[in-house]
Amino acid sequence: MHARWLVLLGVAMWTAAWSAVLGSDLARDGFAQFDPLILLLFATAFAWISLGFAFGMSGLLAELFERAGEDETPPAPVRTRTVLLFPVYNEAPERVFSTVRSLMDDLARLGARESVDLFVLSDTRDEAIAAEEHTRVAALVSSDGGPARLFYRRRLANAGRKAGNIADFVRRWGGRYDYMIVLDADSVMSARTILKLAAMMEADETTGLIQTVPILVGRTSLFARLLQFASALYSRAYARGFVLIAGTEGTYWGHNAIIRVRAFAECCGLPALRGRAPFGGEILSHDFVEGALLGRGGWRLRLASELEGSFEESPPNLLAYARRDRRWAQGNLQHLRLLRAPGLSAWSRVSFALGALGYLSSLVWLAFFLASLADSALGPGRFVYFTGERQLFPDWSNVLSPWSAAVLIVSSVMIFGPRLLIALKTAVSPRRSDFGGGLTLLASVLFEVLASTLVAPVLMIYQSRAVVEVLLGRDSGWPAAERRDGAIPLVTAANASWWVSLTGLGLLAGGLTLAPAAIWWTLPVSLPMIFAPLVISATASPELGIAARATRLLLTPAETGWSGRTASPASDLAGGERRRA
Repeated sequence: MHARWLVLLGVAMWTAAWSAVLGSDLARDGFAQFDPLILLLFATAFAWISLGFAFGMSGLLAELFERAGEDETPPAPVRTRTVLLFPVYNEAPERVFSTVRSLMDDLARLGARESVDLFVLSDTRDEAIAAEEHTRVAALVSSDGGPARLFYRRRLANAGRKAGNIADFVRRWGGRYDYMIVLDADSVMSARTILKLAAMMEADETTGLIQTVPILVGRTSLFARLLQFASALYSRAYARGFVLIAGTEGTYWGHNAIIRVRAFAECCGLPALRGRAPFGGEILSHDFVEGALLGRGGWRLRLASELEGSFEESPPNLLAYARRDRRWAQGNLQHLRLLRAPGLSAWSRVSFALGALGYLSSLVWLAFFLASLADSALGPGRFVYFTGERQLFPDWSNVLSPWSAAVLIVSSVMIFGPRLLIALKTAVSPRRSDFGGGLTLLASVLFEVLASTLVAPVLMIYQSRAVVEVLLGRDSGWPAAERRDGAIPLVTAANASWWVSLTGLGLLAGGLTLAPAAIWWTLPVSLPMIFAPLVISATASPELGIAARATRLLLTPAETGWSGRTASPASDLAGGERRRA
């Protein structure tokens, strides 16, 4: 049996065991009306965090017992041709072509201009932006000693959005190239990583795609710096765990991956689903589907968790993150329609289901919270995390039964345990200097955990709304991404999140009225929601992000210089944060 099925079986057994513990605790006084629902919601949410625990611990153990890090030998010369694709849609030309220029220079330094071309694939609808794109392309092409071949194409109609843009390139020019690397407007790779990926593809003709792990860089806001720190510290270990579980049936995240063009052309034509959006029409999150189609065609998909030199920018603030999540939620829920698609591997179907569960889990946690509160008010006085009389200051020995306490402790350990162990491992390794030193790293971890406890309830309610909107048939469309850092005034944040504050006030008022003993357990959720405008505005602040760096909190390798291990990133993405600060 493959390791992935053993892991899923272990997660199922672990979830069943702790669900039984909770069920027996709920049944002490006889099942109340909400108890079956509470148990179902708990099992669903617990399974999700158990799977994350399995990924994190598997990756951590792999790093402890295997040779860590990337092979530092120079990339071997490649005999094949690779093209870098930059699909853009109303993006700021200065940003896009600054990245293109940096990549051209980086490729020239490694003598790779004969084997790598660059294509800017424009779907821009704004004529002023399109005119500037033309101007900047002409300037780069005519620059003295142009070190790489650069091409530009603008479509007259942007049918199929990004997926259609890439498909149009493959049909018209794909036959000229062996491999293509898709980069978003906010992502980049070093030339060294590009050449390594090409060499890896040359070495294994059964591989159709190799996905890298992009590290978040380039922002100054406090919200972005929280994401960047977590990405730099934890993402490779969790990705390594995914590799152990998924094997050669990896995934595709839509960018920062190398793809065999022939395999893509043969396998990845995307149909329009019957019916209207959000569940019908064009496939919104096309990348997961394209990866599954490559697997159906017999191609191997690898996640190269060991490779460095792959970067992208995070959303600059919580509102931008929520807008992006709205589209991603719709795309992942739409994948549920593909579970019965013919020819897909069992793991591809599981991956579609897990992707949807990742967004449904927020709604599940919220429903679990509400059902537990209702059970406390209407049931025989017991709650998954508290029992006893309805009083404002409960007797804690009665409020938290031993088994309920065990459920709470185990859930917390599974959420925070792998991250803490990864941080401790890093703090005693030479890599600690990438984060400012061992003590600085641990202080940053504590700060990140505390800040995340304020952000998480707000994100939970935004994701829950996104899921409900999709289930109600509301289409998200494809809104333009927000790329720039910038403060969000408190009034603007309040206008965008007043409903979150009202929801938090409703939870607090309901708890005080219906189940006063439960109020102490609602505060960690309700208070951040009540103060959502302040959370959004404060975390969007570049000044607070810069202040955190000034106190050496949330330092990342992009700021500390990567300890000299690798060449500097190929664009301003990783270094721009250092310069702006």
